[in-house]
Amino acid sequence: MHKVLLFYPIQINARVRLMSQHAQHRYQLWGWILFIGSAIFFMASSIRADDPVSLAGGALFLVACFVFLVPLMAELRANVSNS
Repeated sequence: MHKVLLFYPIQINARVRLMSQHAQHRYQLWGWILFIGSAIFFMASSIRADDPVSLAGGALFLVACFVFLVPLMAELRANVSNS
């Protein structure tokens, strides 16, 4: 079992290298979309629980997700225009 765990990260890195840049960007985009959905549900839960501190934390997390999306979207647009 130890040998499998030791080689597991290497196998993942090999798969990522074989994946196209476009496919990597799509996975990253879907990851950020899921994070945004999580932030929205967290904010809805904090509103329902009447917890303003959690609401503020959820709002900050949502803003941070959009901030991280900006460079990814710019790179996706650049790749589309170069294709």
